[in-house]
Amino acid sequence: MNELDIYDKGGLFNKIVEALPDNIFNGRYAALEKHTNEINQNNLISILDEVKEKYPLVACMPPASSVNGPVKNGSWELFNFRLLFLCNDKYTGDNQLINRDHLTNTSLTRSNTDVFDMKYQSSIFLAALEEVLEKGSAPGGGRMINQFRIAQNSNYRFTRIVRQGTERLSGVMVDFQGQLLIKCVNASFAGSIIISERDYQPLKH
Repeated sequence: MNELDIYDKGGLFNKIVEALPDNIFNGRYAALEKHTNEINQNNLISILDEVKEKYPLVACMPPASSVNGPVKNGSWELFNFRLLFLCNDKYTGDNQLINRDHLTNTSLTRSNTDVFDMKYQSSIFLAALEEVLEKGSAPGGGRMINQFRIAQNSNYRFTRIVRQGTERLSGVMVDFQGQLLIKCVNASFAGSIIISERDYQPLKH
């Protein structure tokens, strides 16, 4: 398997979202193409402007990665994953007000409740991911995925998102690390690449 099998549309993360029991997201998952190290009020909406689906949804940002040591078969590549679990603050995916107060025509739901709901759903997602990796196969069968694992000593970090942008998005950002087994083409380049030595003449000033 390669990294796209993990986080791209139709990959492992997407399959788990589709299999979540409460069906809050209705399988809605976005593999984002924009990357940034920091998410704040100024750039969150610009990052999500490529999303064409309704909320709530799960979105994955393009992960940065690193390899500790030589890049070769059998090495592990470390990925820094960042997932967003988002909903419209106090509204359903069909733009219906949640827990409406008929006297004021406003929602009795607090933003903290939306954040908690999304954090709860992210916890279910992570528990399902760990179970899938432990059993070694994706939801509904499919190929073995024992080439991917949660990084040892990885922590799950949850960051609150509250009423961001014109769509008033609330939820959580989840950061964690995973490792993917490197599979390279077996080839030897020793002796096949020749670099000619250049005759360097210093410039005269």
